[in-house]
Amino acid sequence: MRMGWIPMVLGLWLIAAPFVLGYSRLTTALWNDVIVGIVVAATSWLALMERRRERTRSS
Repeated sequence: MRMGWIPMVLGLWLIAAPFVLGYSRLTTALWNDVIVGIVVAATSWLALMERRRERTRSS
C-alpha cells in the first residue's frame, strides 16, 4: 500500500518543483511540470481508490 503513494508524491513534487527550484520564469517548463504533475497525481489517486474499493468488496 505504501508504494502506491509514491507516484502521487512525485506528481505533487512536479507541481511544486518550478517554484521550489526557482525556474518558474521558464513558462514552458513550468506548464509542462504542472500539467504532467496533475496527470500523474490524479491517475495515481484514481488507482489507489480503485484498489481500496476492490479490497472492501472482497472483505
